[in-house]
Amino acid sequence: MSKAGLFGTALFAAALTCGCAGPAGGPEADAAVNAAAVSAAPAVVAPAGAAGTSAGSTGAPAERGNARYGIGPEVVTVTSVTDGDTFRVGDRRIRVIGIDSCEAATVGGQQATAAARRVLSGATVTLTREPGVDLDRYGREVRYVGTSAGDLGRLMVPGDHTGVYRGGNNAAASYLAGLTALDAGARGCGASTTSEPTPATRQKAPQAAPRTEEPRTTAPRTTAPRQAVQAPPASSGGAYYKNCSAARAAGAAPLYRGQPGYAAKLDRDDDGVACEG
Repeated sequence: MSKAGLFGTALFAAALTCGCAGPAGGPEADAAVNAAAVSAAPAVVAPAGAAGTSAGSTGAPAERGNARYGIGPEVVTVTSVTDGDTFRVGDRRIRVIGIDSCEAATVGGQQATAAARRVLSGATVTLTREPGVDLDRYGREVRYVGTSAGDLGRLMVPGDHTGVYRGGNNAAASYLAGLTALDAGARGCGASTTSEPTPATRQKAPQAAPRTEEPRTTAPRTTAPRQAVQAPPASSGGAYYKNCSAARAAGAAPLYRGQPGYAAKLDRDDDGVACEG
């Protein structure tokens, strides 16, 4: 028998009970009728996906990976990726806060750039700002970056091409602690993919035979004092390396800001680490 037939039979039985009991049945009879109607009524099943929900869904919007950090959320679309920790939104340059990828000219830098492009190319992301932190010395906007796959810093730092940034204009201490826990260890940037120019070796001109001078009869001329040779650019601790090749040959690379031999010209991305490749 169908559910509709069961429902009609229940109502008929309840009506008979009420009619037999008469007015003396009172509330008990009404209760019996109501109970029979509720138990016999067919259950209503909502279709899957009704009202914009699905099985197991709470109806709450999905959180982006950086929802816990930063202020002033801004949704933007990435237009290009520069390297593992820098990308563009139109004319704006965005520096990912809290991480430091290998320089783009190294093997590790190429790996970091490729990893960032897989997540960011043409993607819509959410930028938030750490209170008190805005631009770095190059004019790049320092931001937390939330993607559909999660927080970008947390996605990048487990790779050996990206480490935790320890310089100024940085993220919250709790965020850096989380990155440190995910960091697999020291970065492995590898060799540079562009060789540094080797200075040409000068060939000495053939020397002429010395001339035999006759004894001077006049007073010797006064020779003007030579100008002092200009000292090399100052570097931390007094040590000096002409280039990264010299630093590596001396076994001093990488050089950290404040250590002997560190110089700003050797630190191409100004992240406090020179000759890191």
